[in-house]
Amino acid sequence: MSRELLYVCMTMDVERIAEYSPTGGPPSWAFAEGAVRAYCGALAEEGIPPTLFVVPDTAVIQGDVLRRVAEETGAELGMHMHPQCWAERYRNAEAHDYLGGYTGEEQRQILSQGLDQISDHLGDRPRAFRGGNFSANDETFRVLVDLGFTHGSVSQPGRSVTRVKAAWKDA
Repeated sequence: MSRELLYVCMTMDVERIAEYSPTGGPPSWAFAEGAVRAYCGALAEEGIPPTLFVVPDTAVIQGDVLRRVAEETGAELGMHMHPQCWAERYRNAEAHDYLGGYTGEEQRQILSQGLDQISDHLGDRPRAFRGGNFSANDETFRVLVDLGFTHGSVSQPGRSVTRVKAAWKDA
């Protein structure tokens, strides 16, 4: 009897703590660190290296911790982005859009700045990307390639949440 291989990808969004994120997040930095360590540790015991999609602001606060966890467990450090609550935008998130609400050039500016921020604090330039809420548009894919991203999780076929600019109903 032949068996087909099954490929599994384990990921975690590493968000800002809830106090600084209208999209939600862990209750404290200590809780966030414990959750990442436990998740990556449990997967490492099974020989499964996860991808951690890290928002730039969290990389600033927990870059050292995340680098150590990646070294200890083989986790990949990718980039995660919620433009509407990145940096100081969280103070008035309603005034900013989700990633898919921006033009390609606007996305390039936002993602370039976030990529510089995350690279400075994680040590390496991430190659994996996930937009918050799977928000993207047709221009997003070219921008990601141009910025050097090679893989990630950018769309979710069947998902249609127009409020967050994630319309993948017919994808």
